[in-house]
Amino acid sequence: SNPKNLLYYLLVPLSYHRIHYVVSVSQRLRNLLCALLPYKRECILVFANPLQLPVYSSESVALNNCSNAIVWSGRFEPEKDPLLMIHSFHLIAAAYPSYKLVMLGEGTLLRSARLLADRNSFSHRISFCGYVKDPFIYYRHASLLALTSRTEGQPSVIPEALSTGLKVVSTPCSDQINTMLCDDPFFFIS
Repeated sequence: SNPKNLLYYLLVPLSYHRIHYVVSVSQRLRNLLCALLPYKRECILVFANPLQLPVYSSESVALNNCSNAIVWSGRFEPEKDPLLMIHSFHLIAAAYPSYKLVMLGEGTLLRSARLLADRNSFSHRISFCGYVKDPFIYYRHASLLALTSRTEGQPSVIPEALSTGLKVVSTPCSDQINTMLCDDPFFFIS
């Protein structure tokens, strides 16, 4: 229905006709290109994603000095949905009294997030740390990374967290989530 998409579907077979190889960034893009270029199917490859390396799997990292902290890292913007994280934490806090939430980042929803957190009896267990140059300090002392984004391309926060041994809970916000977490037995996508 979008005219830009129609133009894309018309131009791809014409412009890709003489190519030797196409390297796509995800399996989903490869499938789309294969549908548009069935005669070039064997020439369409998927970029070898270094995030699939087993070194990023949290089972291979010792979880020493781990506290009952959940880390949320990102921009306080609607597409990252920090308010969903605060709503979720209120449910977690009631069931697990030892857990706390550490939120890293800044943005237009920071004030709304603080107000939402203050309206609940668990507000003393939520920390807003603002923009942080080195999130690894927080990752190393937490036990879980929560990603509540509505959409993501390739979320860099996941390999950063996995490299320190964090377990990951994520929304299904990207095609790359399953690829990034496929070797990690602890991940969960809700």
